[in-house]
Amino acid sequence: ANLAVTREVLRALGSGVVAAAEGADVLLLQRAASVYGYVTAQAMGIPCVSLDLWPSVPTAEFAPLGVGRPTLGRWLNRNLTRLLAPALSLSMNGPLNDLQRRLGVPVRSAAAVRFAMWDDVRHPILCGYSPVVAPRPADWRPGIEVVGYWWPATPVGWTPPAELVDFLDAGEPPVFVGFGSMGGGRAAAGLAAAGEGHPRDAQLHLPVVRGRRQALPRGARRRVRRHAAAGDTPLRVGVRLPDHHRWGAVARMPASTTSTMRSAS
Repeated sequence: ANLAVTREVLRALGSGVVAAAEGADVLLLQRAASVYGYVTAQAMGIPCVSLDLWPSVPTAEFAPLGVGRPTLGRWLNRNLTRLLAPALSLSMNGPLNDLQRRLGVPVRSAAAVRFAMWDDVRHPILCGYSPVVAPRPADWRPGIEVVGYWWPATPVGWTPPAELVDFLDAGEPPVFVGFGSMGGGRAAAGLAAAGEGHPRDAQLHLPVVRGRRQALPRGARRRVRRHAAAGDTPLRVGVRLPDHHRWGAVARMPASTTSTMRSAS
């Protein structure tokens, strides 16, 4: 049942990409939409650009993110993803092949399309993190670049809510708990439930900051604990990069400082 639901979601994703491509000058692609967008862009004769938030293209210089160790040896570093991709992307093949037939392009597996994207020198892949954190691997082809973080612009004149300022001024810099792309009501509800489960004299004081977490001043947090994601929050606020499952093994920056923060921006 779960596989059937996944395939329906992917079919809807493919249809959405085709609809978005109608009349577009360029397609900006990310995550699961990248494979469908690449196929669609080729069929329609329009350019496309992949936007990645971590080093997603294989390299001999470090192991694939998620392995949990810095290296598996140069050959396995570079080839493990290609060896595993056909099995890991099986659920995408049916919906993708349907889209390819609809567009009148050759039918290829999701893994084959992904490999083509990595190897196609006409297809830019832009990685939205700082080379201060993880330098661009020397064995990446031309057109794959590390371009710096895509942090949201802070509105002119924005200031933190008074409740948050009072909280920060009341004692030592607190521990920040972030939920990455989860965000919103689910995360806030979880924090509220955690606080309600404590005795009154041990109530958690957990102000919720919505949407502007990166805009707080550097030094306002003692520690950052973040739910997965691209790992940008620690850099923005000037604390040590966490050893979490994506960045811990490949990050080259041991800790944030004023000078490295300027470079990372």
